[in-house]
Amino acid sequence: MRRLTHQIVVLLAGVGIHYGALMYVDRYVTVFPRVADLLIDNWPRFNFGWGGELFFFRLPQSPF
Repeated sequence: MRRLTHQIVVLLAGVGIHYGALMYVDRYVTVFPRVADLLIDNWPRFNFGWGGELFFFRLPQSPF
């Protein structure tokens, strides 16, 4: 029981820190500039056709 209580306290502290940081950013940061993503901006676009679509469709789904 003590371990479960400790886990819940740590979870709530983490959520509190996360939302506190979001509130801080929302209050003090007014401009969010776009950062260039060099990999995605220069990534070639491939058309794999129906074979590629079927391959990705056949991939196993996550059980979660």
